[in-house]
Amino acid sequence: MSRQRGQTLILVAILGSVLVGFLGLLVDGGRVASEQRLAQGAADGAALGAAYSLAQPGATIPAATTPAQDVVVRDRLATGDLTMTYLDAAGRSTGIASSVATVQADVSRSQATFFLGALNIRAVTVSARAQASVGAGSAPAPACAMCVMTGAGTTIDQRARSTLMVSGLPLIVDSGGAPAVNLANRASMTAPSVVVVGGVASAGTIPPAATTGPATPDPLPGLAAPVVAGAPVVYQTPGSGGSFRINPGVYSSITVLGGDNLTMNPVTYVLTGVLDSRDTLLASGVTLYLACTVYPAPCPTGGSGGYLAPGAGATFTAPTTGTYANLAIFADRKNRAQFQDQGGTLSVTGTVYTPAMDMAIGNGDSWTVRGQLVI
Repeated sequence: MSRQRGQTLILVAILGSVLVGFLGLLVDGGRVASEQRLAQGAADGAALGAAYSLAQPGATIPAATTPAQDVVVRDRLATGDLTMTYLDAAGRSTGIASSVATVQADVSRSQATFFLGALNIRAVTVSARAQASVGAGSAPAPACAMCVMTGAGTTIDQRARSTLMVSGLPLIVDSGGAPAVNLANRASMTAPSVVVVGGVASAGTIPPAATTGPATPDPLPGLAAPVVAGAPVVYQTPGSGGSFRINPGVYSSITVLGGDNLTMNPVTYVLTGVLDSRDTLLASGVTLYLACTVYPAPCPTGGSGGYLAPGAGATFTAPTTGTYANLAIFADRKNRAQFQDQGGTLSVTGTVYTPAMDMAIGNGDSWTVRGQLVI
């Protein structure tokens, strides 16, 4: 009898090890896969942010590394997880900013295990690599960092004590309005240069002073709308204080309730209504297309479709490859919806191309675009 009990104990021990192994694959494997996607998104964003920085006049490698590290921190990783390498046209590492042809971002971090620790596998290393070209060659340099496309009316209206800062390239305002730009008392507008077709009314400051010049044409006239299959879906996080993920598709609305975190997996999304982020939203390697409810047909003239209402922290990083490389947010050219003021933080690495949409950035908002802004 005691011999049978001994055999049973051996069998239980073997089965227990097998069970722990299965649990490790299910639980720890799922966590590692999630961390792998996060690391890849962070690497993509870091490479893109540094490459865009190096494409600006007067760029330096230390200055290019700063936005790369910022992307990693916003993805809730440590700057020590990131290694940046700057390569010349021959693929050799270089410390000269003007010689950089390719930016390489490597993200590597150790992910502690739970069940697999019982099998002496206490950690798994998660790593990802991304590369982005600097001045990829065929595309002409953009004429402006911020292009305000509407041809009439007051198209920039800054309230008292507000600040607008544009770096790298000019701010160009196409409106012939009188005024096209209006700054209230103690408002400030700073850019390498400010070119306005119409007039400027300012009780604030514009260093250097605005000059009169020609309108800039649409910088992306041939860009076609993405084709994404599926019926529109309404998505809302449950408000349970957890972390959630969604996949590319067509959405009539996306809502992140307070206490929740939402990650948008790569690559292309279509939104026909509001994206309301009341808590953390991370979208790495994502292009978001703002369409109308008639999608895949274009918006009717004067139509109003998808828009963003960042009420907390929303971070978008464009993909580094594919048809919409470097393009983070893209709106139908007739979509007249407005980016809503919800007192939140919006961070975008990549181009924002919303030529018919208005942006209202109000008190308490903090919006950063590391790329070209066409509104």
